[in-house]
Amino acid sequence: MSGPNNTSALSRFMKGRMWLTILETIGNAAVNAHDLSIAILTAGYGASQGKIKQAMRQAKRERSEQEFSREERVRYYKLLSALRRDGLIAERHSAGRKFLELTKKGIARLTALRKRSERALPPQHYEAESSERFTIVAFDIPESERRKRNWLRNTLRHLRLHMIQKSVWMGKVRLPKQFFDDLAKLHLVNYVEVFEITRTGTLRHLA
Repeated sequence: MSGPNNTSALSRFMKGRMWLTILETIGNAAVNAHDLSIAILTAGYGASQGKIKQAMRQAKRERSEQEFSREERVRYYKLLSALRRDGLIAERHSAGRKFLELTKKGIARLTALRKRSERALPPQHYEAESSERFTIVAFDIPESERRKRNWLRNTLRHLRLHMIQKSVWMGKVRLPKQFFDDLAKLHLVNYVEVFEITRTGTLRHLA
């Protein structure tokens, strides 16, 4: 179970990722405010930029009049209000429609968020399922990637694996797909080997 500090870290991580997604979606071109609102409410607040853009294309095609809860709409408008209040986005009206675009400050914040996102390590919030089989994680991460190595060790501990050697961990758990996705995003795939001990006692390579 996630503790208070981990929950807070996850909240900050999700907020930063959402702001980055919104600013990237708006980009340097003006975006129809209605389409953006429908896209975010449809795709969800944890959605990737690709999913939001896909939802926007759908909104443009259908001019969807979906009904969303008051809580969802309030959350969306609070997000836009925060971006306006910080001077990151501006409104432009044309042909009776409202468009959103990045200000110079917004472009600078987008650049900073992208850099921070590249350096950021995912929070250790994965939920692993119990398994009847042993999972073994072995890694050899270079000293230049020490931050990522420490992140991996803490994550494996959170996932209820136990250290056999400093770089070999084992436990009766099924690792979640998001964990493997994050290994790829952190460019750690070439340094990490994941195996499962089958019922016949042999090792099955997972990643």
